[in-house]
Amino acid sequence: MKAFRVKFLNGHFIDQDTEKRVILVQNGIYTISADDSAFVEEDEKLIIATGLEKEQKAKEIEQKHKNTDTILFLPANTELLFRIGNSKSVKGDQSYAHFLTCILLEDLYIYFVKDGTNEKNDPIAWRLSRCKCQLKESKIGGLVLTEKIVGNSLNDLFTKTVMFYFSLQRSGSINVFSNFYLYDNNKNIEPGYDLSRQFISLGARRETLVKSIENNPDKH
Repeated sequence: MKAFRVKFLNGHFIDQDTEKRVILVQNGIYTISADDSAFVEEDEKLIIATGLEKEQKAKEIEQKHKNTDTILFLPANTELLFRIGNSKSVKGDQSYAHFLTCILLEDLYIYFVKDGTNEKNDPIAWRLSRCKCQLKESKIGGLVLTEKIVGNSLNDLFTKTVMFYFSLQRSGSINVFSNFYLYDNNKNIEPGYDLSRQFISLGARRETLVKSIENNPDKH
């Protein structure tokens, strides 16, 4: 049995005698004691405002992207699936791939960005606007979601999830259109297959939506 006298500093336990970081092991059981004032019940870094109602979100989008076109991409409460590859697993964690779901807390829009000679019928010219979303479930990989991370966008959610659960184990950057999928709970997730063969990616959803607008201008 080991015992340390530590200070919690910048997210780490620092041994007060050696000034070295005390490195904890995944699934290890620890007994921690300190004054009542040394504990809080909420992590202030994870607190975020709630999502906007449909009319409020539409008004926000209109104001934020008033100089370009916008399209409602997905409604609030849509559930999405994404994968986090974990090539640098730590001791006690043998899962190299985690499949997680998240839920949109408000409507998600795309907006047109004029860049060079691109046109509105080019799906790549349409980008995702910010949309509050929340981590929901671990489907494969056994990750225990002690915190249902909330992000201001899907990119932000992915980055925060990596930082919180897989610190220093992989990059927090991601291409949302090719790595997030519309989740269908009637379908089984097959980890060994390309997810795009099982679920609709946001990139495929964008392409279909932009083409439908092109073919039916009155819908826009």
